[in-house]
Amino acid sequence: MPSVRVASLFGSRAFAFGASIALRRATLTRIGGFGAIADQLPDDYRLGELTRRLGLRTVLSQVEVETGVDEAGFAELVRHELRWLRTIRTVRPGGYALAGVTFGLPAAILATLIARGSIATVMMLAVTVAARLMINSSPRKPYSPLAQLWLVALNDSLAFALWCWSFTGREVHWRNARYRVARDGTAHPLP
Repeated sequence: MPSVRVASLFGSRAFAFGASIALRRATLTRIGGFGAIADQLPDDYRLGELTRRLGLRTVLSQVEVETGVDEAGFAELVRHELRWLRTIRTVRPGGYALAGVTFGLPAAILATLIARGSIATVMMLAVTVAARLMINSSPRKPYSPLAQLWLVALNDSLAFALWCWSFTGREVHWRNARYRVARDGTAHPLP
């Protein structure tokens, strides 16, 4: 979501997200209905794209929609996250590749290890950790600062690993089925 807000500030309207999409029935009919996006992995993105082709605007809502992660286990969570990442990579490959600069904590840890704990890299690591904790801390979170630190580090490391992994293929799992995603976003079932 932060990258979408930044893109919006610079005038981009090339986005649409499932749970937050609202459009009129007449607009859906004009773009060809759900049939127009039936075989697309990035179906929500394509809805926005097709409406923009009609000359309509995509508007970023001021209401934030929260989604819950309800996967039963770690493997399901990884498959779900990998599908999301490969979907984003399909529709915005350049921007997705450049998103690597947003992984500050893994980069700071790696730099500290490569520099063998030089004072400068340790200081930058400390600043990065403090920034990540400030961004992710909230009065509603019932965790101690130390627990939050470990959760942030775990989250950032997993996110970075999955981002790297997303470049290694075009296969995704969705609703107990496997698909190969073409460069245009078309999802082809795999046996």
